[in-house]
Amino acid sequence: MADFGPTTINGDIDIRGSIGGAVRKAFVATTPTTGSTFSAFLDTDAIGESITVTCSIVDGSDLNASTPLLTDGDTVFVAKMQDTWYCLTVFYTT
Repeated sequence: MADFGPTTINGDIDIRGSIGGAVRKAFVATTPTTGSTFSAFLDTDAIGESITVTCSIVDGSDLNASTPLLTDGDTVFVAKMQDTWYCLTVFYTT
């Protein structure tokens, strides 16, 4: 595990302690519909490594019924823990 001191991303997220890997930028490949995962490209839109990103949705289970609403090309921050990429954004059911 990587050990990070306080790290701020875009002034919004403060990470303290350890997470499984470095924080990376990902681009939404296709506007998500039902479910809590979406396809994305790492680092570069349309040509980066293709990954599946898992999201946390408060009081819900579908990204298309949550905020912030993701669309093709949007940028998110992700971290890989064990073999799973997780979105650092928390989504809320609308």
